[in-house]
Amino acid sequence: MNNPVTRRIEPDPDRASIIAKLFEWYATGEHSLKTLTKQAAAAGLTNRSSGRPLVRAKLHQILQNPLYCGDFKWLGHGYAGRHEPLITRELFQRVQDVFASANHPRHTKRQHAFAGLLTCGRCGCTVTAEMKKKRYVYYHCTGARGACGNTYVREEELARRLGRLVQQVQIPSDVAEAMARALRDNEAERAQFGVATLNRLQEQELRLRAKLDRVYEDHLSDRISEELWTRKSQELEAQLHRVRAEMERLERPDAQVAVHGQRLLELAQHAYSQYVTKNRHEQARLVKTLLSNCSFDRLTLNPTYTKPFDLFAKGAESGDWLLRLDSNQQPSG
Repeated sequence: MNNPVTRRIEPDPDRASIIAKLFEWYATGEHSLKTLTKQAAAAGLTNRSSGRPLVRAKLHQILQNPLYCGDFKWLGHGYAGRHEPLITRELFQRVQDVFASANHPRHTKRQHAFAGLLTCGRCGCTVTAEMKKKRYVYYHCTGARGACGNTYVREEELARRLGRLVQQVQIPSDVAEAMARALRDNEAERAQFGVATLNRLQEQELRLRAKLDRVYEDHLSDRISEELWTRKSQELEAQLHRVRAEMERLERPDAQVAVHGQRLLELAQHAYSQYVTKNRHEQARLVKTLLSNCSFDRLTLNPTYTKPFDLFAKGAESGDWLLRLDSNQQPSG
């Protein structure tokens, strides 16, 4: 909401938390706009002017507005705002990904959970699935580039092997606590560094403004040509734009960085226990969170973990947690 006193955009104390929940709910992929509209009404989200529940079109507009993650659009271009964001950019992007997938042709109820999750380790094609005897689901290479000699795998066996990959990122409680402390220490250092950097940028901005003023005075008094004024002013304005953008980035709250890091640690601690209790589609979503890619070659899975889960997996494999902590390879936001 616009604050007429400060002339800044500020979180609405009555609606901000519900708006943030909207993004979290929709990012799960479990909601349509229709069901989200009902849930928003049940949570008490109303139109500020009329007091009525928000309609589906308004929710659609909210979920695609980058203003809520700290950015804004002007004349078709995106800019970093100076207001306090309600959600992270990562959450905003997850919501946009859900919208993108929702625009694809509708899948049937028999859509197979792990289809498209793996690539063939022999030819690089996608691993697809099909049902046999109206009961058993098998996964295999599409063979789009010809026969490659890869084998097939039953869904139950694939789920078990994917579970091993999830288990690989599990970190001990004492390691998680040490990483959490490292995150807090890192945040304190970031804050100190941010203040020093902001002071330096403010001084740089003043110098650039002074230069621009001098060039302008030279232009008015005909001490420099129109061509030189145009070139110099454009150069100084471009430098000012870069400095201001960096200042705005530093001025935005960083609290969400530490919160995001803590959530990653919690996920790493409990990912496997969550995995074994979920249905196949939920398991697939969890695997997509942990892996950026995974190839399949005759029952062998070769994963590529997303950051920071790649560090967790290496630490679990080697048991060399202390070395990794001492090397400051703790997860960051």
